[in-house]
Amino acid sequence: MLVAAGATGRLVTGAHEVHGLPVLIVSSIAAIVMVVGALILGGEVDDLDNGSLNMRAVFLDTAADAAAAAGVAVAGGIILATGGLFWIDPAVAFVIAIVMGYHAVRLLIVITATRRAPSPESLGTNTSRL
Repeated sequence: MLVAAGATGRLVTGAHEVHGLPVLIVSSIAAIVMVVGALILGGEVDDLDNGSLNMRAVFLDTAADAAAAAGVAVAGGIILATGGLFWIDPAVAFVIAIVMGYHAVRLLIVITATRRAPSPESLGTNTSRL
């Protein structure tokens, strides 16, 4: 939420100068590292719909970080190539914040629904009543 608000403020008031080359290099390295991490975690999560919510959350967080870093790298590349267009930096930050917020809310809904569902232990082991 704070990232979206900050990005909006920078879009309205005007973006300051951003050095495209360092942004491109650092974000590209971060994206590669995060993609490798997501691939490793993806192998640990058998079925993302029925697997551990903890592992799903970690996997989604890592994948989102990789996507965000890739988006920032693209913005850095555009800024570097054009020698300007500094508004792309806060625009990309805004889009990334909205997408990550959406997925966070979806995950919270799944967690809430799972926590409210009765556990097999609470139903008892006597299935003759069912």
